Amino acid sequence: MSTDLIPTNLQDQLVAYRVDQDDAQVLLTEYGAPFTEAGEILTTYETIKVADENDTTTMKLAREQRLKLRKVRIGVENKRKELKADIVKRGNAIDGVARFVKEVIAPAEEYLQLQEDFAIIKAAERKAARLATRTEALHPYPVSTTHYDLDSMSDEDFNALVVTLENERQERVAAQAKAKADAEARAEAERQERERIQAENTRLRIEAEERRKAETVEREKREALERAERERLAREEAERQKVVEQARQAELAPDKEKLTNFSRALEVIRAEKLPVVASPAAQAIVVTINEMLTQIQRVIVEESERL
Repeated sequence: MSTDLIPTNLQDQLVAYRVDQDDAQVLLTEYGAPFTEAGEILTTYETIKVADENDTTTMKLAREQRLKLRKVRIGVENKRKELKADIVKRGNAIDGVARFVKEVIAPAEEYLQLQEDFAIIKAAERKAARLATRTEALHPYPVSTTHYDLDSMSDEDFNALVVTLENERQERVAAQAKAKADAEARAEAERQERERIQAENTRLRIEAEERRKAETVEREKREALERAERERLAREEAERQKVVEQARQAELAPDKEKLTNFSRALEVIRAEKLPVVASPAAQAIVVTINEMLTQIQRVIVEESERL
């Protein structure tokens, strides 16, 4: 068997595990066949590059090569399990070689998988980009993107949705603007009405104050006239009473003079005409008479003054 396509590193791995020459040759024989089959792919797989989404030929080739490498990798894994069952020492060597094989093949397999799935990856990228664009387009509107199947929605349906949301937004804006304008108009009307009522109240207060002042002036004039009339009537009445009193006094003058003369006569009697008596009893009588005459005098004077 030719070992041209067996990587030198694979032989180095066997030396590192201290495998004797015969056992190493067995491992090279067991693993060499798969490497011979995959060696050509491993040396050329990076030359497989998909040009675009329509390059299905290259994608198909990548798939074929990847599946061959996968077959080799699976074969090596199966062989590892088979050989490792012999002895622990040989199993360690098998594991080391298998890991090395896996580490060599896995990057190539992954690379070819990417090339094989080129169209799928691009489609997923476009889908993600479209979802991000659509999500951003719905950002200005008060909706939850989870309510819509943005992934599978057609462009026509999505554009119609945006138009509907935009119309609703404009209607809300217009309604808010109208509500604001109506509120401002109501506020202005209320302000004007308050000013009108205030002006009307001010006018009514001024008119009421003017009426009050006019009524006060009129009342004071009326009261002055009434007071003057009362004073005039009082003067006339006083004058009349004076005349009446003078007439009455003139009419009573003779009687008052008579009473005055009688009072004087009683004074003379008290002073000159009372008898002088010796006995206490008689003196008591004289004192009583004098007191009575004095009382009569006082009554005459007081009552005369009332006439």
